[in-house]
Amino acid sequence: MKKWSIETWSLAGIAAVLVLMAAMVGVVAHQSGQSAEADERLKQARGRVLWLEQLQAQLYRTEMLSERQPDGAADASRAAAVLTLQRQLDQGAPLAVGSDTMPPLLARLQQQVRAMRAGTPDGEHGLAGIGLQVLGMIGAERAQRDRIRKQDREEHAQLRQGLILLLLALTVLSSAILLKIRRLTIAGRRALTEANGTLERRIGERTDQLQRANDQLRAEIEVRKAAEQAQAHSDVQLQEIISMMPVALFIKDADSNITLMNEACEKMWGMPFAELRGNRGDAHFPAEQMAGFLADDRATFASGTLLVREEQVWDAAHQENRSAQTYKKPLYDAAGKPLLLIAMCVDVTERKRDEDALQRSLQQLRALSDHQENLKEDEQRRIALDIHDELGQNLMALKLDVSMLHARTGARHGRLHREAGRVLATLDASIHSVRAIIDELHPSVLELGLCAAVEWQLQRLEQRSGLRCSLQLIDDSANCSLDPRQTSSIFRIVQTALSNINLFAGASAVQVSLNLQPRRMTIVITDDGVGEQHSEQHGERSQVAAFGLRAIRERVNAFGGELIIARRTDSGSSMSILLPGLEQQARPAVAMAAG
Repeated sequence: MKKWSIETWSLAGIAAVLVLMAAMVGVVAHQSGQSAEADERLKQARGRVLWLEQLQAQLYRTEMLSERQPDGAADASRAAAVLTLQRQLDQGAPLAVGSDTMPPLLARLQQQVRAMRAGTPDGEHGLAGIGLQVLGMIGAERAQRDRIRKQDREEHAQLRQGLILLLLALTVLSSAILLKIRRLTIAGRRALTEANGTLERRIGERTDQLQRANDQLRAEIEVRKAAEQAQAHSDVQLQEIISMMPVALFIKDADSNITLMNEACEKMWGMPFAELRGNRGDAHFPAEQMAGFLADDRATFASGTLLVREEQVWDAAHQENRSAQTYKKPLYDAAGKPLLLIAMCVDVTERKRDEDALQRSLQQLRALSDHQENLKEDEQRRIALDIHDELGQNLMALKLDVSMLHARTGARHGRLHREAGRVLATLDASIHSVRAIIDELHPSVLELGLCAAVEWQLQRLEQRSGLRCSLQLIDDSANCSLDPRQTSSIFRIVQTALSNINLFAGASAVQVSLNLQPRRMTIVITDDGVGEQHSEQHGERSQVAAFGLRAIRERVNAFGGELIIARRTDSGSSMSILLPGLEQQARPAVAMAAG
C-alpha cells in the first residue's frame, strides 16, 4: 500500500470534518424539532393553566356574589354562572388536546354542569364542587407543565453533551490529521529542500550547458552569416558568370515555367527574360515545339537523368527555326518531388549547316572518287584491250614469223636457227608479260562474273605467295545481275583486301566467302595472320596497310555498304563487307544529281 500524500491526507481530513459536521447538523436539526414540539406542548400546558385559572376566578366571583345576594337572586346568579361555565367549557375543549389529565376532568365538569342545570342530587355540591375540581385540574396541569419543562431541559443537556462529544471527536480527528499533515509537510519540505538543491545544481549545470551551447550557437551563427555572405557573394558571381556564359542557359520549375535565363538564351530565342518570366513560353514558341518541350520536361523528371535532345527552337529575332542541342538535368526536393529543371542550349545551326555542306562535299568527293575509279577502270580496260588487240597481235604475228624462220633454218643455218630460237623464247616471255599486264589492268576473267574473277585471283595469289586459299560460295544468285562496273568495283575491293593480307598479315591461309543475294550481298574474308593489315597505327608498313584499308572503306561507302573488321579469339582476323542489293544501291552519280 502506497503512503498517502499531503493532498490525500488533506482530502481525508476534509471528508471526516464534513461527516462530523453533517452529524452535528443532523443532531441539531433533530433536537430543534424536539424542542419545537416541547415548546408547543409547554405553550398548550400554559394555555390550559391560564384558562383554568380564569375559570377558577370566574367561579370564585360568582360564588361570592351568590353569598351576598338573597336566595332568589343567588339562584339566578348561580344559573347565570352555570351558563357562563358551560360556554367556557365549550371554549376550553380544544385546549384538552395533548393533555393527559384535562380530558377526563373536562368530562366530569361537563357532567357536573349538566347535573347542576338539571337540579339532580349529583349537582348538589354546585359551584363549590366545580371549583374544587378546577383547582385539581390546575394542579395537574401545572405538574404536567413542570414535567415538560424538565424533559426539555434534560433533552437540551443531552444535546449539549452530544455536541460536545462531536466537537471533541472533530477536534481530535482534526488534530491527528493536522499532525499527520504537519509531519508530511516537514518531510515534504525536507524532500523539497533536497529536490530544490538537486534542481538548483541541475539548473546550474544546465545553465552552463546552455551557455556553452549558446556560445557555440553564436559562433555557428557567425560562421553561417559569413557563409551566407560568401554564398550571397558567390551567387552574385554565379549570376555574373551565368550572364556572361556564351552558352544559352535557362531554369524551369516543376510546372515548366521559366524562372531564369541568361543573355545568351535571350539572344538565341530572340526574346527578353521579362516577357518569359513565370510562364512556359506558349505565346512565343509554336504549338508543336511547345508540345515537344513539355514532353521532354516530363521525361526528364520521370527518368531523373540527364536528357540530351537535338531539336528546333524558334528564334523570334531572326524569324526562323534554329537547330539546338538541349541538355536537361532535373533537381528534386527533400521529399523526392520535382523542384527545378536546369537546361542548356547549344546553337548547332551553323554546325549542322557546315556538317551538311561537309556531307555534301564528302558525297561529291566520294562520287568523284568513284567516277575517277570508274574512269581509271575504263581506261585500264581500254589500255588492256589496246595492248591485246595491237601489241598482242603484233607479238603473235612476230612469233609466227620467227617460228617459221626457226623451222626453216634448222637444217642448213645452225647459227641462225639458234638465234631464232632465242628470239622465239624472248617473244614468248614478252607475250606472257603482256598477258600479265593485261590481267593487271583488267582481267579478262571479269567477263565471266565476280565469282569466277575472285576464284581466279585466289588461284593466282596461291601460285605467287604460297598461301592456302579457298573460296566458299554460299549464294551466287546475284552474280549474273551485276553490271561490269559493279563487278569490277567489288573485285577491286576483294583484290585490295587479299593484297593487304599477303603483304602485312603474315598469314598462311585465307578464305573468301561469297553470299551474293539480290537484296543483300555479303563478302567475308578471313585469315590466320597477326592482323597488321587492319591496323591504322603509325609506321611505314602500317601506313601502307592503312592506305589500303582506307581505299576499301571508300569503295564500300561508295556502294552505301558497311565494313566490319574483327579479330578472332583463336588467331587471325576477319573482314566482313556488307553491300546493299542491286535494288537498293544508290549510285553516287544519282546522289549528286539529287543534291
